[in-house]
Amino acid sequence: MRWTRRKLYRWGAVAAVVAVIFGIGAWRAMFRTVPVRWASIEEEFKYGSIGVEPNQGVPYWLWMVLPRVFPEHLPGPGGWAALGLTWEEGAELPVGFSKLTVGFPRVGINCALCHTATWRATPEGERHLVEAGNTSTVDVQAYQRFLVKCAKDPRFTADVLMPQITYVTRLSAADQALYRNVLIPQTRSALLALGEAAEWMDSRPDWGPGRVDPFNPVKFGMLGRPVDGTIGNSDMMAIWDLQQRQGKDLHWDGLQSSIHEVVLSSALGDGASRVSIPLDALDRVEDWLLEVPAPAHPFPVDRAKAARGGQVYGAAGCAGCHGRPGDWTARLVPVAAPGEPESNDRVATDDHRVKMWDQPSATTYNRYASGYDWKLSHFKDVNAYVAAPLSGVWLRSPYLHNGSVPTLWHLLRPEQRPAVFYRGYDVYDPVQVGFRWNVAGADDRRFFRYDTSLRGNSNRGHAYGAALSEADKDALVEYLKTL
Repeated sequence: MRWTRRKLYRWGAVAAVVAVIFGIGAWRAMFRTVPVRWASIEEEFKYGSIGVEPNQGVPYWLWMVLPRVFPEHLPGPGGWAALGLTWEEGAELPVGFSKLTVGFPRVGINCALCHTATWRATPEGERHLVEAGNTSTVDVQAYQRFLVKCAKDPRFTADVLMPQITYVTRLSAADQALYRNVLIPQTRSALLALGEAAEWMDSRPDWGPGRVDPFNPVKFGMLGRPVDGTIGNSDMMAIWDLQQRQGKDLHWDGLQSSIHEVVLSSALGDGASRVSIPLDALDRVEDWLLEVPAPAHPFPVDRAKAARGGQVYGAAGCAGCHGRPGDWTARLVPVAAPGEPESNDRVATDDHRVKMWDQPSATTYNRYASGYDWKLSHFKDVNAYVAAPLSGVWLRSPYLHNGSVPTLWHLLRPEQRPAVFYRGYDVYDPVQVGFRWNVAGADDRRFFRYDTSLRGNSNRGHAYGAALSEADKDALVEYLKTL
């Protein structure tokens, strides 16, 4: 009996050691996080993690081969570029994507995906990148739908995908087993679940490049609110020069007034969890956004005409809503009721965005971080749009909250706003001030047909300045280039 007991102890000790070794190996393979340091805050903004990788990151090598295996599920040729992504020379990933090792390397998205602008002088010209701007080319919805279509494809199997991964890299035997037996099947299941959770999008107009519905996914997913018929489609926002917005109403509809909470909730909306959200990294990005300036207009400006336009800007009342300081600048302008005419204190712009958010959602979000050492408390219900400052307005095309007006020239001429135009181009028009919009048939990118007759897409409202003379309108546009 003593011999048997000693033998049992010995085997028990061996089993414990094996279990510890196996546990450490499993932890390293699935959960060990390897921090990444960036040389500059600009690089961190473009490629740093905002905490989405643990729960929503796609295995790196799988992400790399998906466009090669499933090109037919992309909107056009060119791999990831078909989605309007920008790839800097020498960069490992497109702008707005992060790579973080959490057990294994994973790819996630970050704030720069939506908040990095690009422009070109000509279709063949150099593409200029402007951090903290609003993208006009990236189609976030198409990216998500591509991943889901891949997962639904019967070829999303280890037998098909592993040879493609082996073609681009040499994995260890352990990593090959991990991808084949765990990562590929688990990723497929997760993407199928993502597709089911996003089915409500199919009953709304598509976002298209440069647009997003940022809060309905939060409402229906994170906050558990019932799926309703609201439409929150809106243009991406430029987020440079935020110091002037401190303590003021934020987002298109003023549903937040804390820049710090906007940064935190943006990371949560992109896929970070209450546990994975990297508070220190987001604080660094926030501090930078407070100071990063709006870009200067890169083309010649008629200074004499701009000076006359500055006088028009003040006399016509533009400065009262958009100047620094102005009576309404960065404040809420109520939305006119149906049938109510637009006035100096009522804007008649499409009201679908303000109908999307309600007080129960705001209350639920304000409680979301209860029990954690950070909090949310400034979400509120609104029925208005923010009269935002116009710094860098030359690069914020298309215009209005839903991106329904292609240029500043059209904004001042409501009767000439196109009912249909094309989004997704970043070739700049310095005369009308905006991106080229009448580009059907152009062959270097898939463009998005924007139809203003669809729900949430209306280009009505904000007719301020329509009564100005043509000379005054042209002078005003010239002045706006200088902001």
